[in-house]
Amino acid sequence: MKTLVPFAQLLAMKPPVEVLQHIMQWYAKETGYEAAATFWDDMVKAYTEEEATYSAGATCDLAAMCMMVVAAGVKRVEAMKGQLREIKKDKPKGLVFEDKKNGDRVYFYKSQDDADNFEKLLTEWGKLQGSGVVQFKFKVKGDWHTFVIERAQEKKDEPKFYVYQAYQNVYRLADFLGEGSIAAQEKHMKVVWKELSAGDKKAHKDDEKGFIKDNLERIEQTVRHLGGMTPLDMSTLKEYVIGPLSTLLSGGLRGKEYVLMTASHAKDKFLSTDFMAVLMCNTVSPDQFKQNYEDLRATKGLTMYPECE
Repeated sequence: MKTLVPFAQLLAMKPPVEVLQHIMQWYAKETGYEAAATFWDDMVKAYTEEEATYSAGATCDLAAMCMMVVAAGVKRVEAMKGQLREIKKDKPKGLVFEDKKNGDRVYFYKSQDDADNFEKLLTEWGKLQGSGVVQFKFKVKGDWHTFVIERAQEKKDEPKFYVYQAYQNVYRLADFLGEGSIAAQEKHMKVVWKELSAGDKKAHKDDEKGFIKDNLERIEQTVRHLGGMTPLDMSTLKEYVIGPLSTLLSGGLRGKEYVLMTASHAKDKFLSTDFMAVLMCNTVSPDQFKQNYEDLRATKGLTMYPECE
């Protein structure tokens, strides 16, 4: 069965730094924010190329966008992203874009009333024949996160589902796949600790070793739960991902469940979101993954990852 896993491994082995550079330069031209054009060079100067590369690999938006492009191709993904830019100011709700030819759709969900619709949509998507891909983007306690699910199926066999994610300045796609280095994670966490404000350090009891240990344990738990290139069946996908995201919309997701799903540092007992963007491709062609990957690396036609505010 052909899946996105080999291409995720390629992105993990060689983080898409050139893609990050390209989209930041595009953003600088589009917005006039000139500092974005030298974002990568500034990162390397401020830290090291090794640390900047880790940070790029640990950018959730970049990891998710790359996986979507490998699955569906630049043109389809850019059409969905472009639509987001056109309509986000109007604060729409429900289905906001549909490409019936390719089976691509964009949804916005914003409240407890949407939770049932969201769960129904994802359950129906999971039952479709063939391969597909979907990206979620949402905000919890002011913190944006995004990740991708692949639906992979061989002929009429039951579909298998793979999750792909990174978390901003915590873990890379490589780490989530189970192919990262604990030593590299620990080294990065030392840099993160150094950059924390005095107030944030105090919240962690000024305990650098405890901060690093806590992060490494959360990463390990999330990888064991959803990552490691482990395929999920539909029942497990609903229990581990669809159900929790739906509960997040309804405002009652236990913090521990959210942390297990994402490795977030959230400490709240219950968490919610008032915004969930869904970029959905009903069908993708595994035979096109290789070409899509090459197109991604070429960067032509790519723009900034989906902005939602």
